[in-house]
Parts: sequence; C-alpha cells; structure tokens
Amino acid sequence: IMDYVSYLSSDEGRKDNKLGGQSITSIKKIISILRKVFNYAVAYGDIKINPALQVTLPKKEKNSNNLNKNKRQVFMTAEEAQKMLDAFKYEEIGPIIFVTLYYGLRRSEALGLKWQAVDFDNDTISINHTVVSNGRIIAKDSTKTYSSERTYQLLPDIKVLLLKLKEQQED
Repeated sequence: IMDYVSYLSSDEGRKDNKLGGQSITSIKKIISILRKVFNYAVAYGDIKINPALQVTLPKKEKNSNNLNKNKRQVFMTAEEAQKMLDAFKYEEIGPIIFVTLYYGLRRSEALGLKWQAVDFDNDTISINHTVVSNGRIIAKDSTKTYSSERTYQLLPDIKVLLLKLKEQQED
C-alpha cells in the first residue's frame, strides 16, 4: 500500500499527463476507501488485520506559497486562446468562452453568471454566484472564497457581445 501511495504521488500516478502526482487530498480519499474495504474484509473474516491502518498519509506543505518543484502552471498562449475563440465563435457557448477567457473565470464562476451581475450603466460585471457539480448541480450565491467575489470593468468588446446576447434572449 505504501508503494501505491508512492506511485500516486509520482508523475506516473496521474492519468492526465500533468506533473506532480495526485494531490494530497486525492491520495487521502483513496487510502480512506482502501481502509474501509479492508475493514469489511476483516469483519467478514477474509483477513486478520487491516493492512491500510498502518499507512502514513502524506502531509500538506506548511507554506502553501511554495509550489511543488515538479508542478508547473499552465496558461494558454495568445495564439491558443485565439484558436479557441475562433473555434467557438459561431457556437451557442461562444459568448461564455469569450467572457471566461477575458476575465480568467473558474468554470463554476462562468456557469454562475447571471444578467443581474452585469451593470451596463456602470460598465461592470460582478462575480458573486457559482454553479458547481459534485454528483448533483448546486447553485450558490457565493464564490469559492470571499476574495473570489470581485467586480470587473466591463470591457467594450464584452459589453457589445453581452448586449447583443441579451437582445437575442429577449427576442
């Protein structure tokens, strides 16, 4: 089991080809499930002791500002962003992709955008509502953290796009 934890912590332990291995939270969840499975095996007499009870779980780094040296942040280049915008330009989800890219929104924030968050008179857009899915869809009048609640200046291109979209929806 300790070898499995080491594997999960390594780059090979990820199936999405990102560097740095599984997160500590993911590893803890996996080990928790293994402990429960082995507890059932003990209860049914299949094994005498639960081997997962002796597994020491990895600890989070004390200073969260220190990024793991193996992990790297990935950003879109301007060319990649333009390709994405071009690919979805005439699609129904095109406007939300445009807004998401310009403001760097999280998926939950983009899905939580409402017309009441857009103030066309003052040229602002507020991020204060999210939609998340953890097996079921949950709409919340809050963001991931308090500091995630923010108001942006409504850029001219975004304003034109949103006004056009609102007009289409009203029609």
